[in-house]
Amino acid sequence: MEYKETYEKSWHAKVNTNEKFTDYERNLLLPEFFPESKDKVLDVAGGNGVVSQWLMSRGYDVSLLELDDAAIEEAKSRGIKNVTKMYFDGKVALPFESNTFDCIFFGDIIEHLFDPESLLKEVGRVLKPSGRLVISCPNIAYWRFRMYYFLDGDLQRLDVAKFKPWEQEHIRFFNVKVLKEFLDLLHFQFVKVRGTNMAWHSKWLVKKWPNLFAHTIVSEFKNVK
Repeated sequence: MEYKETYEKSWHAKVNTNEKFTDYERNLLLPEFFPESKDKVLDVAGGNGVVSQWLMSRGYDVSLLELDDAAIEEAKSRGIKNVTKMYFDGKVALPFESNTFDCIFFGDIIEHLFDPESLLKEVGRVLKPSGRLVISCPNIAYWRFRMYYFLDGDLQRLDVAKFKPWEQEHIRFFNVKVLKEFLDLLHFQFVKVRGTNMAWHSKWLVKKWPNLFAHTIVSEFKNVK
């Protein structure tokens, strides 16, 4: 199955579910990264517009990029007007002028891309100098993922569920150190990272040691082109 078909299949299972912003644990971290503002923000692979709708409620001028038709229709039903359909992987050109956006949200997409470098170079182009890039992704260094690998000897649970490697949608794997190293190569300066894990045994520890106790990390970088 091609990447596009896999992605669309996953969205067809999610749309029209009356999803709320707070339904996804990662989103509880986003207010720290997106204070109320009039800035122009781009939501890359914004899906059904849940995050874009929330950003609009905080005053942002939001544009959304998405691949799947069903997700796009739901995003429009949420009041997102600036929606563009496009394929993200490979050597693509974002349909915006250089230095357009104050901030870009790259939410839970980097782990799905065969060629994240090409897309992030385009992100750097359309982001203003010193503009903010906020990236969320699973954390390969999470202690439970390490334990599963130690016990099973394979990467079965990196989608936060038990899948065999050939069944997983995640094809790139990052932790705090690796993400910082990768973004540094693309001229993004690390600002901060936060992690999420609401499990009783980790929700306090994750605040001090996100690289070890967070199953998902949200990181902010500054465009230093």
